Amino acid sequence: MKTQPIPTVVQFFVLCFLLYCTQTIAKNAQHNEKDYAEMLVTAQNNFHELNYKASLEKAQKVLDHAYLSFNEVLAAQAYVVLALNYNELGESDKAINILKKALKTIKAHHEPIVKFKILRTLALVFKSVDAKQALYFFNQALADLSTEVLPADKLMTELHKAETLFLLNQFEDGVKVLQIFATEILLQDSSLLNAHFHLLNGHYHVYKQNFLVAEKHYLKALHHIEQNNNAVVLPKLKLKITKALADFYHL
Repeated sequence: MKTQPIPTVVQFFVLCFLLYCTQTIAKNAQHNEKDYAEMLVTAQNNFHELNYKASLEKAQKVLDHAYLSFNEVLAAQAYVVLALNYNELGESDKAINILKKALKTIKAHHEPIVKFKILRTLALVFKSVDAKQALYFFNQALADLSTEVLPADKLMTELHKAETLFLLNQFEDGVKVLQIFATEILLQDSSLLNAHFHLLNGHYHVYKQNFLVAEKHYLKALHHIEQNNNAVVLPKLKLKITKALADFYHL
């Protein structure tokens, strides 16, 4: 006995139903990815606000979702936020291991911005425990820099490199970095960059015992930080500047 063919009308409705299901799943997936990308931005903001607990919770949720959805790029980005938090909580070894995982995760993808951020974060973590390693990773981050990396991110990395050279007592090499990028930094409409730039110049002039010049730079750094209207950014840098001024006035 032959099986009767499915009527064409039934086939049409079955195909329509399957297409609807596929589109719905795809839309939901896109919606979820957008939600988790936004959650990661919030986690980054929590970190800058020094709310490490909230930042860690959100970044971990994003990482869990990234693994379930096989999204290695999102996973690598979540690793960066987790590492930043663990470093601030005094767990630098854990932060370094997480960032090494991030580098492996992103290896198969052409994501120059994500790779740059991983290398820069590795350098930032090493800066407090091994300045030589920090310098190595800052140079790695800045090598063959993609045009996709924002100028402000590149310039901030150069400032961190200069600061690392200061930590290694290579003050003249550090100030050369400041001099090379001074015009670019000062032209940027960024209180963060300008504040950091003047803070480092203050450190250099204290080293050179040019105390009046150092004081002017520290006060300029404080001015730039206080002019910033972004409540999410800068509390940590403001603490560094006020501490530098306090130490300066106790010289």
